[in-house]
Formats: sequence, structure tokens, C-alpha cells
Amino acid sequence: MKRLLIVEDDEVLGRELVRRTRDLGWQAELAASVEPALSAVGRAPLAMLLCDLRLPGGNGLRVIAAAAALDPQPHIIAMTGMVDAGFYLEVARRAGAHGVLAKPFTAAQLAAALAGSPSANPA
Repeated sequence: MKRLLIVEDDEVLGRELVRRTRDLGWQAELAASVEPALSAVGRAPLAMLLCDLRLPGGNGLRVIAAAAALDPQPHIIAMTGMVDAGFYLEVARRAGAHGVLAKPFTAAQLAAALAGSPSANPA
């Protein structure tokens, strides 16, 4: 089972993402702010990162950049509820993200984002 780190400060959404990704076969872990996320990034090999861009203690770009520096690099998806998702997509891509999920997103969009990664087969 491949390790997935979800970085989301909204407790309800974070728990739902953990549940949905585990149902899809991922070993999901949740961090609610920048510092715990940075600690989790360096703890063990990471296949996938789903990271909100707005977080307590900073922003998700720090977490994305840290994950992008790993070898091997995990597949990185930024999440944002900000109105101008196109701008934030570009900023997130420059930090190392491979794509973005604009909130609110559907279960199908989440599954497609996970399936589009090189680690799509979590088993």
C-alpha cells in the first residue's frame, strides 16, 4: 500500500479525504498545518501528496516545495478553494505540484487525480 499525505486544515474535509482515499486503497495520513505536514513529508517514502494551499502556520507551497525536493518525488496535487484557481495552479506548479483540485471537488474528480499519478495503483 502506497503512502498518501493529505494536508488540509478543515477537519471535516480532511477526515472525508482520508476515508475516501483509504477506500481507494491508499495508506492515508492527515496533517492539519504546515509544521506537522513538513515533519510527515520527511518521515517515510511518500507516493502522493494532496496539499491545501492555505494553511495555519504558513502556506501549502512550503509543503509542496519540500515534497518536490524528495528523491523519489511523490506525485503532488495542490488543493484550493480560492476564486482564481488558475493563478494558484501556476504558483503551485512552480513550487513542484503536478496538478490542482479546485474546491469543492467531487469524489470522481478526487479519484481521477489519484488515478492520474504514476502511483495510481496503490497496492
